[in-house]
Amino acid sequence: MKLELRNLKINLAFIEETTCFTATLYVEGVRTAECRNEGHGGSTDVRAFEGRDKVLLQAEQYCLTLPPVKYNNIEIKSDIEFVVDELVEAELKRRDQVQMQKRMITKLVMQKGHKICTVGWGKTKIADVPPEALARAIEKYTAQGYRILNTNLPKGVSR
Repeated sequence: MKLELRNLKINLAFIEETTCFTATLYVEGVRTAECRNEGHGGSTDVRAFEGRDKVLLQAEQYCLTLPPVKYNNIEIKSDIEFVVDELVEAELKRRDQVQMQKRMITKLVMQKGHKICTVGWGKTKIADVPPEALARAIEKYTAQGYRILNTNLPKGVSR
């Protein structure tokens, strides 16, 4: 069964314990339910649109047949709310990856622990930065324990 979210709006400013969002759930291409989470740690609300109760019930039953997911030795049974939350998290991750790829065009992107930092040369693209300058920056930051995340480094410049 194909479940997808459309019209997904995520409000990062109001995230406290869970992701704050609103979205429309489509089941097999049919507009089925409104989904929302206020971001305060409560569960995700999934409410069927008028006349779509049966479609939502089928989706709920389908989600219950999915295998449980393990997080840190805890087994979480799948249900419609969990599947919607997973779809939201996958979209958040996708958006972060797109944003990171955009940053990499003009910046050296690095990570130390959970912290991600960037170093740039104005509006100069990484491909146009002199290789010596880029190599010095990489050497400096890797010596400080940073891991270089760029996938677009010119040939001859290593991470």
